[in-house]
Amino acid sequence: MCSTLTMCSYGGFFNGQKANISNITTVNSILPGELAEALQTNLKIKNNLNDTHIDKQSIQNEDVMLLDCRSFLAYNFKHISGALNVNCTGLVKKRLQQGKATLVDMVTSEYGKEFLKSGKWAKAVVYDDCTTELEKLPSSHPLKIVLVLLHKQGKEAFLLKGGLKEFSQCYQNLLAFHSDHSDSVTNAIDRINSLAKYHQDITTNQPNPSCPLNVKATEVMPNVFLGNATDAKDEVLHDLHNIRYILNLTINCPNYFYDKPGYHYKQVQIEDSCKEDIKEIIPEAINFIDQARSNNCSVLIHCQGGVSRSPTVTIAYLMHTNKQTFKEAYELVKLKRPCIAPNLNFMGQLWEMDQRKNTNASQSDCLLKKLICRGGKE
Repeated sequence: MCSTLTMCSYGGFFNGQKANISNITTVNSILPGELAEALQTNLKIKNNLNDTHIDKQSIQNEDVMLLDCRSFLAYNFKHISGALNVNCTGLVKKRLQQGKATLVDMVTSEYGKEFLKSGKWAKAVVYDDCTTELEKLPSSHPLKIVLVLLHKQGKEAFLLKGGLKEFSQCYQNLLAFHSDHSDSVTNAIDRINSLAKYHQDITTNQPNPSCPLNVKATEVMPNVFLGNATDAKDEVLHDLHNIRYILNLTINCPNYFYDKPGYHYKQVQIEDSCKEDIKEIIPEAINFIDQARSNNCSVLIHCQGGVSRSPTVTIAYLMHTNKQTFKEAYELVKLKRPCIAPNLNFMGQLWEMDQRKNTNASQSDCLLKKLICRGGKE
C-alpha cells in the first residue's frame, strides 16, 4: 500500500551549541510520491537532452542531492538510486564538534565527495529508515546533524517523510539493491540485529573487561590466539604458548621479532574502515594460520586493539575450518573475548561469505541428487 502521509513543515531550534548554529530554521518535508515524481522528471529531462536545446548546465543546477543517513551496511543493501551515504559514527560526530570535519568528510564515496563539493545541486533531500517527525529526534541524530550542516551551507533541505520504508512501498523501480536481491536486505539487517542481541545476552552476566589494551591474548581454538598490539610485542606470552607465527593486520604496528630465528610473520596492511574489502585477504590469512598449526606452533592474529580486524579474520577462519555458520563462529569468538566489535562493513562481508557458502552447498546437494536419480550419469 502506498504512503498516505501528508505534507507539512517543521519549525524549531536546532541545538546550535555543538554545530555553532543558534538561529531558528525551518525544514520542509517532502512526500515519497513528490520525490519520486521529481526524480523521474529529472531523469526524463536528462535522457532527452540530446534531442532538445535545453542547456545541460541548467539541469545540473536543479539536481536533487539525496543523502542517506543510515548505516553503511543498510545503505549497501538498499537505497534510493543516486543517494549518497553519509557516515555519522561517533568519531565523525566528535570531529564535527571540534570543527575538524565537514559534510563532505561524512560522505563515504569519492564521487559523492566531489559532487557535493561542486555545489551543482539546488536542493537536498535527507532520509533515514522511517522518520516522520523531526522534532522528536535528539540533536545528535544523524538527520539533524546533516540538516544543520546543510543549513550552514545555505542550502534548501527537505526531510523525506517516512524515510526509505515509506518510499519503498510504491517506488521499488527507483531503488538500488545490493546484488539485485531485495530480500537480502531484510535478512541482513535481521541477522545484524540478532548479533547485537547476542552481544547483550552473552555479556549480561559477565564483568565488563577493560578493553582492549588490558585484555590478554585469547585462545579461541587450540593454537589460535586473538590479540592486540600489546600482545604482539610480549615475548613472554609467545614463549608460554609457543607462538611462533604472527599475523599482523595493521599498517603501523612493527613486526617486533621479525629478525629473530623461529618467528614467522605475515603482515596484511588494512584499516578498520568501511572501505576495506577484507574478503580479499581471507584466503592468504587462512593459509598462514594453517601453516602454523601444521608445524605444531601457535599463531597470534592481531590488529591494534584486538576488537575489529583480527576478530573478523578469526571468525572467517572458524567458518572455513570448523564449517561453522557466521552466527556460530561469531558467538564463539564473542564468548571467548567479549570486547570484540567488528565494524558493520566487516560484519556484512562475513554475512555475505556465509550466504555464498550456503548457496554453494545447496547447489552441490541439488547436483548430487540429480546424479543419484540418473544413476551417476551427468
